[in-house]
Amino acid sequence: MKFNYFALLAATAAALTACGGGGSSDAPVALPPVISSASAYAGNWVLQCDSDAEIKIVTSAAGVTPIITKTAYTLVSLKNVAASGSSSVTGQFESQYFDNSTCSGTATGKQAYNFSFTIDGKFIVGGKTADKVTITDTPIGGLSAGGTITINGVVYPGDYFTRAAVDKDIFLVEGTKWSVGTAAPSDQYPTALETVVFFTKQ
Repeated sequence: MKFNYFALLAATAAALTACGGGGSSDAPVALPPVISSASAYAGNWVLQCDSDAEIKIVTSAAGVTPIITKTAYTLVSLKNVAASGSSSVTGQFESQYFDNSTCSGTATGKQAYNFSFTIDGKFIVGGKTADKVTITDTPIGGLSAGGTITINGVVYPGDYFTRAAVDKDIFLVEGTKWSVGTAAPSDQYPTALETVVFFTKQ
């Protein structure tokens, strides 16, 4: 679904015209200044503790990067999120793994990587204005070995751990709540927001 900017502009113009008294001598309507959308994401955010039966942890040991699959409880955080201008955001994505359902105590494992996203435009969903974004995740590790890499019996492309991942999503910040879009192909913007899963500002 493509967002129609022209329809929005036409509707806004019609509403402003309807509010005015008419006549060329009327003073122009003063519009409020545009507030940077990117600044709404600044800070530290955390997702509620969650269980996942198939967590794949990439760890380094003696120059080898194995894939470990295990059951764990996950605490996901977005750290040091900062705005650059009105449409660019950077930060660090961190997953910590615990052996208890409250994600308390010492983590048994952790993954962290940097991310950035740009705000591409707006999207009206459920009567709310969300941001359409393109997210770029930095590579997890510096492993590359020609055409393919075989780890724990699984064959990966040679650049699997060195290429950046790029996805599209929709985001909405309401006070201390950061909602994301529902599942969709990585090259398409979701058309709905998650109603249960969201980040909370710390």
